[in-house]
Amino acid sequence: MSNETTTFQLSTPSPYTIELMQILATDSDYRQVSEGQRLYVVENDIKICHIVRTGYCNIWKGDSNLIFVSLKAPLIMGIVNSLSMNKDIFVETLCPCEVATIPQEKALQLVDQHHKWEIFAKHTMFAVSKFLLFSEQTNAPTAYEILRHQLIALIQEPPEIRENVSAAVYIQTRTLLSRSAIMKILSALKVGGYVVLEHGILKELKKLPNKY
Repeated sequence: MSNETTTFQLSTPSPYTIELMQILATDSDYRQVSEGQRLYVVENDIKICHIVRTGYCNIWKGDSNLIFVSLKAPLIMGIVNSLSMNKDIFVETLCPCEVATIPQEKALQLVDQHHKWEIFAKHTMFAVSKFLLFSEQTNAPTAYEILRHQLIALIQEPPEIRENVSAAVYIQTRTLLSRSAIMKILSALKVGGYVVLEHGILKELKKLPNKY
């Protein structure tokens, strides 16, 4: 458990996802995608929209080789034009997932046909806010502040994610911090009683100091 409270995290789901999914895909559009598959938002110079109905996924910024966020379905990736410009962004399935895939152009046509531009605009603003938060967290002034953001995010992950990745690996795949810097800070936090780690897995997060 954690006594760190936050109002908005990268893993916070968009409240507009389900309403958009209802117009973008029908039951027959979904296919089973196995664990470990990569679904890119640009394929052969065509922008692609992936609608994930079930499962867990990592969203990668491939150009920087960093995980942007881990998300539980339902989710939509590739519908926001400004965020799909980067062809290196991809979805990695962490378990078998149900996914429907359509060209972004068709997705926007469906938004227009069903008069859902207001919902789409709100969803876009929500998605852009996440990218701004990601930038803020990965470019914090100090290594400790970057790591602190990631620990708070990790403790809020579902058990399927939190119990299957060490805190060090979770942080390293989401930041540009070196492993040695991560281990040094985690060790100090553990000694200080701020975190409880078992075999590297984060079990409990106490009140973290603002400064290290």
